[in-house]
Amino acid sequence: MLRFYLAGADAGQRQLTGIYSRRRGQEFMLQSAKVDGKSMPSSDFELLTDIGKQWRSNEQMLPYAFGGLKSIASSRCKDTPERRALLELLGKA
Repeated sequence: MLRFYLAGADAGQRQLTGIYSRRRGQEFMLQSAKVDGKSMPSSDFELLTDIGKQWRSNEQMLPYAFGGLKSIASSRCKDTPERRALLELLGKA
């Protein structure tokens, strides 16, 4: 499970699933990857789940956090400058 936060607000979560296999004496190899039950590039899965790597770039995280950000902006939360800015940015997307 991968959870996204934006300025302390919960921006939603995504379910990541990786299927691995290995032959005797060899390392595990990623065979397929899914996000919320749908196929995703193995390279994205490895990037998002490798805790040892440096933090991912905004460009790498955006496709997976977008739905949560959109949900926050369109929810009935308090009107703030940050929410208005997010709504404006989403309108330009």
